[in-house]
Amino acid sequence: MRSRTLSIVIPTRKKCRSLMRTLASLERIDPADAEFEVIVVDDASNDETDRWLGSYRPGFPLQRLRNVRQHGPASARNRGSRRASGEILLFLDDDMECDPELVEAHMTYHRCGEDVAVVGRTLYHPELRRSALTRYFDAQNLRQASSLCPPARFASNNLSLSRSLFERVGLFDEAFTCVGLEDVELGMRLARIPGCVLRYEQRACAYHYHDQSLRDYMRKVEAAGTRNLGVLASKCRAEVGTGALSWLVSGPRDGWVKTAARALLSIPGIARVLIPLAEVTPGDMLNRLLVKYLLASSMLRGYRRSRAGLPRSLAMDGSSMAEDLTVLIANLGRLEHLRPCLKSLFDTAGSKTSFRVIVGFNFPGENENPRALASEFPQVEQLRAPAKLGYCRAYNQLMARSTGRYALLLDDDTVLRPGTIDGMVRFMDSHPEVGIAGCRTVNPDGSYQKTTALMFSMATEMTNALRPAAFWDDGIDESVTTWKPVGWLNAHFLIVRAEVIKEVGVLDEYFYTFQCEADWCLRIRRAGWQVAYVPEFEIMHIGGAHSVASSVKSYSNLIRGHINRYYFMRKHYGNAAVHLFRLIMTLGATVRLLKYVAVWLVSPDRRPEAGPKVAAYGKIVLLGAASHPEDLPDDLRRESSDIDFVPARHPDVQDPGWGWGQHR
Repeated sequence: MRSRTLSIVIPTRKKCRSLMRTLASLERIDPADAEFEVIVVDDASNDETDRWLGSYRPGFPLQRLRNVRQHGPASARNRGSRRASGEILLFLDDDMECDPELVEAHMTYHRCGEDVAVVGRTLYHPELRRSALTRYFDAQNLRQASSLCPPARFASNNLSLSRSLFERVGLFDEAFTCVGLEDVELGMRLARIPGCVLRYEQRACAYHYHDQSLRDYMRKVEAAGTRNLGVLASKCRAEVGTGALSWLVSGPRDGWVKTAARALLSIPGIARVLIPLAEVTPGDMLNRLLVKYLLASSMLRGYRRSRAGLPRSLAMDGSSMAEDLTVLIANLGRLEHLRPCLKSLFDTAGSKTSFRVIVGFNFPGENENPRALASEFPQVEQLRAPAKLGYCRAYNQLMARSTGRYALLLDDDTVLRPGTIDGMVRFMDSHPEVGIAGCRTVNPDGSYQKTTALMFSMATEMTNALRPAAFWDDGIDESVTTWKPVGWLNAHFLIVRAEVIKEVGVLDEYFYTFQCEADWCLRIRRAGWQVAYVPEFEIMHIGGAHSVASSVKSYSNLIRGHINRYYFMRKHYGNAAVHLFRLIMTLGATVRLLKYVAVWLVSPDRRPEAGPKVAAYGKIVLLGAASHPEDLPDDLRRESSDIDFVPARHPDVQDPGWGWGQHR
């Protein structure tokens, strides 16, 4: 096949209409400027992209590639470059409208045969509204006067370089799994090559046609900080100033200077004030300062989250999806509720859904129940943990073995109604924007059981301090009959996409239990997915199957839930939010302590109920007075649990792991 002069590579995902504009603008380029082909790499879009590309007949040679699963823009660009036949590669995004002179402006630098990478000018399309974000980026690009492009400004949405140079530098690093920083890292590697020049060409102009808000872009920046900044820092330590990043995100006991710097970039609720201010600011200078601050705080927040040690290695490895659904159940060694759960699962699942069931026995010591289960349900796969791992670690271990398109985290004290499995899988298939979903839950007597809540924030915590459990007041009740997006879902029944687990990661094991679902749902929402409550399908939740004595449960649950909220606030809203949260929660705990002391004194018959709460709220008040309440001592964490606690990622404790197979 005769080598073409230029190959244009365009990765795309779920942007069919934007892609139409991009390809239409390429048809307006004069073929006399350069002979070119276009390669579109569809990164597992679930909209009409694949169907439209199949019927599209442009005036230039077009190749279309499709990934079955999402791998990210870096991988998509690499795949397109491998199929390219041109001597020069031009990378464009799928939401760019190209100037007719774009190809000629790029090719001007490549005809001399030097090692050069050319970054074109990218402006927001004039048809789009002039927002704080468009003004910020347009000002940045219009102010770029130098013909040299620093690696920090290197962008792959309008980039050309020779095929030989691209292969010599090693292509894009596919460890960058989402949008952001993969092009900066490529620019840093190119800058290390002797004789290679990074050029900025104003005439190679393309117009970004993507009307996104500043808040939406901040979510993308935060995702890039979570998933990509650590990769960039580890590969380009000198260039990106990793020392400064490490200084900012290291532990909390580092002096008032570091605490003040982190607090300045993590002021709770600051975005609610600065985003509207940036939108109405008339001058470019103040706009740049505000937007830079917001983007820097978002990036740092994401980076700190990645440094918190989320167990991402347990997420699915991208192996082929063997079935529609993998049902995951963690059990503490008792079968009185697990038997009816499994029976309802096999009795009610229809033939339309292929599924696999894995039960993890999450308890220490020997027990005959695994053997009994193997004889009753031989189709169920079993895992055995030599120690009680807690909710999060147990389900993370199970998710690592999941091979379905969806994973279902199911409590062992639930009973599924007919049609629930098939219906929820069909719902997820027909709503590609939903990343995780739960269904209607009822008590054994048929009454409605609340499983949705408002996301924890400073506003909800202030309300909770005055009125306990106010976060449940999200407007979702038994009268809701159609699916609704919600803040977070209780974990009795959670169906989640395999690609979401791969993208967002698994449960944060620091929580052990309680608030882990809220943390997971918030990370999923920030990655651009919806959290859905689907009342058309139903399960019965017995509840209390894992309970110990009510007094112990009341005491341990109060302390454990309270401590996890400290960690949740620090993780998602920063240290400044923790200090405000401790004041709010200490005030609320003090009021409740006084209430239950009074109950204990005046109502002897209620002392079994009030005693544990007096002890728990007393410890919560003392914890709030501590200098760093979010750093829980091991003895208090053990005291807040009814089991022998195994700290997640503790340096002196090895993961006990799981054992495969049926127990005979």
